[in-house]
Amino acid sequence: WLLRALALTLVCLAFARPVWTDLSPADVRQGRCLVIVMDRSASMQRTEGGVSLFDQAKQIAQQQLQSLDPGRDLALVVLTGPRETGTSSQAARTSPLLPEPSAHFSYLATLLDAQPATHLRGDLNAAIDLATQTAAAHAGQRAVHLVLLTDAQQTTWPQGALHRSRSLGVAIKIHALGRDDTNTAIRAVRVVPQRPVAGQPAQVHAHVHHHGEKTATVTVRCNEQTQILTLPSPRGGS
Repeated sequence: WLLRALALTLVCLAFARPVWTDLSPADVRQGRCLVIVMDRSASMQRTEGGVSLFDQAKQIAQQQLQSLDPGRDLALVVLTGPRETGTSSQAARTSPLLPEPSAHFSYLATLLDAQPATHLRGDLNAAIDLATQTAAAHAGQRAVHLVLLTDAQQTTWPQGALHRSRSLGVAIKIHALGRDDTNTAIRAVRVVPQRPVAGQPAQVHAHVHHHGEKTATVTVRCNEQTQILTLPSPRGGS
């Protein structure tokens, strides 16, 4: 019955294209230390059906927390911090919602619900490394399972951190959110003058960044003005 319930749960989550690697039935019976790493970079604010990818990630994370047994399992939630330039330390800007894995799943869910996305580029490698190291230090005999919630941009794909996690025996599930060919984000929004005066003209400047594999056409609206942009490929066009 337990394996049947687990199979049903995986089927229900298939809409987000999850992929488990290195997971065995014995891992489930021993208890889990579930690590959820959430990408909150600028591109995660893109919407599908009126819901942002970041809010979709929150919903999946909440489902994962609800599936845990507080008498046996632990959970750790880590959100990406911005990439830092000019420094070798990336983990300083990435931190978990709680300092160590916890069985207080409802409290974790409340903290998670209050988290916003950012307009910055997140560092998934730093988040995964921090999450894996923290979980390994507190998991005890529990199997460590990592759930990665991201829009899977190639330019920020954490291949190194995922390899290091697998080498430590961590089971990994990846939820790749969103359609790849429409992976765009608005960055560096500024208003001129900085403090507009009522009745006086003002300009809004924004950088639209495209991370998809194909050329994309997007519509940008500001009040009554509309502009259609063609964003080139490969990924990173703007």
